[in-house]
Amino acid sequence: MAVQQKTGRTHGLTMFVPQTRRDIALRHLTQKLTSRPVGKRAMQSLLVGKFKEKSIDIAAP
Repeated sequence: MAVQQKTGRTHGLTMFVPQTRRDIALRHLTQKLTSRPVGKRAMQSLLVGKFKEKSIDIAAP
């Protein structure tokens, strides 16, 4: 759980609340890439490993 909290504060913050022009440009580029089928598949393959720990269901018995 600590990993998810830390990742959310460091990496998630810039995507949802951009702090700099660079953050805004990166968010805009990501949105453009993921709006197209080829770009969407490319982004999924690049990011799939980063979200593995987030797929853990902590509420499951």
